[in-house]
Amino acid sequence: MLLAIDVGNTNIVLGVFDATTLVRSWRLQTLRERTSDELGLLVDGLFAYNRIERTQVRGVVLGSVVRFCTRILPKSARIESSTRLPRMSRSGATARAR
Repeated sequence: MLLAIDVGNTNIVLGVFDATTLVRSWRLQTLRERTSDELGLLVDGLFAYNRIERTQVRGVVLGSVVRFCTRILPKSARIESSTRLPRMSRSGATARAR
């Protein structure tokens, strides 16, 4: 499974995909005051409530226009994965792996 995270100025949209099928999606309010721990607990709760095992997630893709979320979301996702988040430039080209 893949966890896709889309961070906008108003909302954070999370989606869990099994191949090309969207299994579940959630919308959270983008709040600058939230810490990575708080976001992590929210994500944990959403996964648990929907009976999705975190260990099934093998990768994460993150798109963000909100700089502070770009820094804290990888910490809060806490995915059991050896996959590193690719860093994308504004043009869409890969700049470096994080």
